[in-house]
Amino acid sequence: MGATQSSNPCNSDCGCRLDWKKVFYEFLAMTLFVYIGCGAAMTNSAVAPGDTLADEDVLAWRVLVAFTFGIAIMVLVFATAHISGGQINSAVTLSLALTSQISWIQCLGNMLGQFLGSILGAILLNYTVARGTTLGSNGIQPAYEGEVYQTFLAEVFLTFVLCWVVLETAINTATVARSRPAANPVTAPIAIGFAVLLAHFVLLPVDGCSINPPRSFGPAIIAQMINHQKTLHEYWIFFFAPHVGGALAAFMYWCTHPITVADSIADQQVKIPLLQRKK
Repeated sequence: MGATQSSNPCNSDCGCRLDWKKVFYEFLAMTLFVYIGCGAAMTNSAVAPGDTLADEDVLAWRVLVAFTFGIAIMVLVFATAHISGGQINSAVTLSLALTSQISWIQCLGNMLGQFLGSILGAILLNYTVARGTTLGSNGIQPAYEGEVYQTFLAEVFLTFVLCWVVLETAINTATVARSRPAANPVTAPIAIGFAVLLAHFVLLPVDGCSINPPRSFGPAIIAQMINHQKTLHEYWIFFFAPHVGGALAAFMYWCTHPITVADSIADQQVKIPLLQRKK
């Protein structure tokens, strides 16, 4: 923060070029996120393939998994925000692009890194947990079987909550996460982590909680390809619903905080120092 604007517009995130360092950080963060979050879900759910938790242990398992995902996202945002923005979710990335906080080419690059990182995280996890598992893939749970549209709407709404929290705590210069408008929103990752935690409390019994298309992609594709599990047939829910939620959060932000491209991309070191700090 405090860096002067370069006379070369391609040195800023204006859509002229792709910053591969940011892509790599998103790739690395998603690899770790999938391995840690889905790993906690799998290693604490059974002692061998086919085993299930006793009824009295299910609630404790859900609390553990929810806190793992929430804390993991908080820690990884703290670790990567100064480089890539700590998005670690293509729905969040989409909401930032729609509000002109990042360029579309950087948006697509970050998404690519996220999806590839999810695949690597799932591959690593497959060699850590018992073979033949679903690797923490999302899917509508038996108690909600057939409730496809209800599940879709729940994913939309809770992804909206997450992306809205990101925009209001990490982007909005008036947020209480900043000590002053030009300061880094140093507490924003905490709010973001708790938003993920709350979403898991609601959605774990419904579909395992996605709100993050890349997080769901790697485990689903690796479990189906390597472990021969039927984990991809419902993935369309976990791809489209979170992106719809992210788009709605962006629309809400545009309506309540009208900004221009010049106000955002051209002055990112002030507008969003947490997400896109200049060197």
